[in-house]
Amino acid sequence: MAEALFMHAVKEYKNNDENGKYEGLEVSSAGISAFDGEPASYNARKVLFDQWGIDISAHKSRRLTPEMVQEAGLILTMTVAHRDELIRRYGSYKDKIFTLKEYINKHFEDEYKNDLNIVDPFGGDEEVYKECSVEIKKAVGNLTKILFD
Repeated sequence: MAEALFMHAVKEYKNNDENGKYEGLEVSSAGISAFDGEPASYNARKVLFDQWGIDISAHKSRRLTPEMVQEAGLILTMTVAHRDELIRRYGSYKDKIFTLKEYINKHFEDEYKNDLNIVDPFGGDEEVYKECSVEIKKAVGNLTKILFD
């Protein structure tokens, strides 16, 4: 959901192409424990389409690889636990691994001082996905301000 919501926000800025790329920006998502090729969950697809008009029916999951970590300029996780696991696995790249909210805090001090996590809605009902999408949308709105303003 975060990738789709971020790309949707990027499309609101000028000088981007039809795929939402902005001045060479490349965005992709991957999971620590994901299975390659799985579709987005039903609730993620439904909520993103119903709430934001975003179609992720073509999305396929990918497992994070060492090559992805090496090539990335910035890696943003949803939770502190995921950030810590990536730093444990790829400690030499720790300077580019943050939670999304932690990265925002570097630019908007204390925006998210009390909680750096965006809880994974996987397995939750539609309402849990809606709440998560609203939280992610707010965070990626702040991220686009950091990157483009």
